Amino acid sequence: MNKVENVENDQTSNNVDKVIQQPQQQQQLTLHDAEVAVSVAASGTDLRLVKCNYNETCSYNQSYENEQKQLEKRNNELRPEITKVIETHMIGRSGSDGGRSDRKNDPYDIHIKIGVTKRFLVNNPELMVLQADKGNRTIILHLAEYYEKMINLLSDTNTYEKLESDPTLKIQNELYELISNWHKQKFISKRQVNNLACKNGTAPRIYGLPKIHKPDCPLRPVTPFCGSLLASLAKCLATVIQKITCKASTHVKNSWDVVEKLREISIPDDYTILSLDVKSMFTNISSRRAVVGTMKRWDRIADDLRANGMEIPRASFERAILSCINNSYCQFKGVFYKQIQGTPMGSPIYCAIAYVVMEDFENEIISSLSYTLVFSLRFDDDYLICLPKDQVIELLYRFNGHDDESLLKFILEESYSEREIAFLDVMVTVEDGGKVVTNWYRKEYWSGSYINYLSS
Repeated sequence: MNKVENVENDQTSNNVDKVIQQPQQQQQLTLHDAEVAVSVAASGTDLRLVKCNYNETCSYNQSYENEQKQLEKRNNELRPEITKVIETHMIGRSGSDGGRSDRKNDPYDIHIKIGVTKRFLVNNPELMVLQADKGNRTIILHLAEYYEKMINLLSDTNTYEKLESDPTLKIQNELYELISNWHKQKFISKRQVNNLACKNGTAPRIYGLPKIHKPDCPLRPVTPFCGSLLASLAKCLATVIQKITCKASTHVKNSWDVVEKLREISIPDDYTILSLDVKSMFTNISSRRAVVGTMKRWDRIADDLRANGMEIPRASFERAILSCINNSYCQFKGVFYKQIQGTPMGSPIYCAIAYVVMEDFENEIISSLSYTLVFSLRFDDDYLICLPKDQVIELLYRFNGHDDESLLKFILEESYSEREIAFLDVMVTVEDGGKVVTNWYRKEYWSGSYINYLSS
């Protein structure tokens, strides 16, 4: 089956248009149409995005929200129809044998590819399959190389501390005491106790994602907390904290939001655009600063807690956050480690408090500037800022020297030219006269694959 990125002709674009324009009519699709449908929509891909990828441009309408709703409605109508085509094509095309004889000679049949891959991995047990940190690529590494990199990463005594035993039981008792006290003092209901308490959680297993865009392919440590003791409590706290963050005018939700905010922007001749990124944000976040920043927003947090039927006082809420931070532990190959610096990537509470720190950094630095920024946009730990050309180095110095307690290191991203810079999936270009133009952009390590529509 052809991949989306390999189908870049006018006939393919017409086929996609045909499917988009006739969502409720029964389609008589050819084999070529079926393959396009499989590539475009099997995983629930946003059809407009794919169409933009063919044309290498994106058309952004002013009625963006209404268009999104219409597009979602059309996609939902299309998926059942396309699924029928996919199933008919893959399970069997024709013949009394259900098409099995045809599939044997079809180099694009997914069943053949899966079988070949399984045999290869069985015959090569020294290899392992991982997903890349970025680009949605699949990576094959030697087990020995992967283990060596993970052990070197966990051997950093400034970040990790090796534990003598499994602390799961101790953490379980602390969690039970915390939740029980909340219930006894009528801060939460019995139903909320059942949702937050956990009696059969397991120790999180840390793993690494290869950074294929970095020299020597280092690993990004991820500690998934799904199924762990603190998973439910962390999710509850994160839900509350996230509601009070990501509301700043500089925050962007995605690439569409970037384009909307840059639509009417005009840049003076003596201004330039730069992009800043944070090196290893999670492991360099100050836990104390994260807690202080979160509790500064207590009034809004308390209102949201009450709206959800929880009367948790400030001290108890802060204790719950500290419990999640101080019990950041994991296991690798039967050995247990505690993270003593920063916060691990993989739990919703750590994402939430990290965004609090980044928001505070941004507000404190920008408010202290003696000049005016044309715009400042932030997505997680990535910044896009328009400032005077002679202030670039000074701003970078401010970000890196703003807080002695923090270990955050801001890096100036390389621009493609004096008038072009990439941010997320958008190429930002400054035309003559200062008008900002946006276009579709993909990094060189992009795989061409899209995340499944139903993926969380």
